[in-house]
Amino acid sequence: MAQALWVNEGSYLRSPKLSQQMREQAAPMFLWRQFVDKKDGLGKNNGDTVEFTKRLRIDTRGGTLVETTTMPNNRIKVIKDSVVVNEYGNGVPYTQKLETLSEFTMRSEYEKGLVQDQKDTMDVAVATVMKTAKFKAVCTATTKAGVTFTTNGTATLTASNNPSDNNVRAVIDYAKKKQIPKLGNYYIYVGATEAISGLYDYLQSVAQYADPEFRFNDEIGRYYGARVVEDNNVLSNTIGNGSAYGEAVLFGEEAVCEAVALPEELRYEETDMGRSKKLGWYAILGFKKIWDLTTDDLNSTGKGIERIIHVTSA
Repeated sequence: MAQALWVNEGSYLRSPKLSQQMREQAAPMFLWRQFVDKKDGLGKNNGDTVEFTKRLRIDTRGGTLVETTTMPNNRIKVIKDSVVVNEYGNGVPYTQKLETLSEFTMRSEYEKGLVQDQKDTMDVAVATVMKTAKFKAVCTATTKAGVTFTTNGTATLTASNNPSDNNVRAVIDYAKKKQIPKLGNYYIYVGATEAISGLYDYLQSVAQYADPEFRFNDEIGRYYGARVVEDNNVLSNTIGNGSAYGEAVLFGEEAVCEAVALPEELRYEETDMGRSKKLGWYAILGFKKIWDLTTDDLNSTGKGIERIIHVTSA
């Protein structure tokens, strides 16, 4: 009998239509991944390390000239950085007997569950990178002055309240002073449910400023030049005194880079003459914070480098 069968031992289902459909199904659920700078294909056949380039501002600002003097010469520094891609995936084994006797279409149910898992896994990966920000903010009082900032990636105080409207305004002002560029016309503020509650009464309704096709997933409003998104999956609602307060991040343009060697795809295999089956998703990709205050501030200004502020607690 011919052995070149569509389903064979160790085979997998790599239908372009099916793989594309999987990504499309997951995309509407992504909260964090919608904000990454995606670099499709950069790692393909190129090793596990993907390089990218960053350009700093000119080291000395221009100004007026005297007719008889020579045009000044200054530098615009370029930095090389890299992101390592890794394997991601998960699988569900099941049997022919289960598939045959079940009242439900088990393969369809498992596909839906794997799409949900893929979304959760990718969002956790992006959020974990976001939280490595060097700028940390801790809320110790509900006033604007009640926010303490550090720039070394370590929070030194314990949060004693959820971020209030004044606290969030202080974080946004800090972003402006540090010259964090906006993502389009706005900063993005993603907060856990508890971190959003103190701001909720002050939010401008998202319907007043964004058409449905231009809304971010889980966006709930705008405040003081920041678009506010609620996260109930990754960020903690139990930081600070009594483990009673919420975590958040505020970021602008070029916060996190995603390098893709192999996009997510759905794979299927059978063994033992089809009696044992497995359905899973698989990808090779990586995430990294694009700008870092420690390594990239070659002009020693402390501004325009770090792009993320992590609202947290010691």
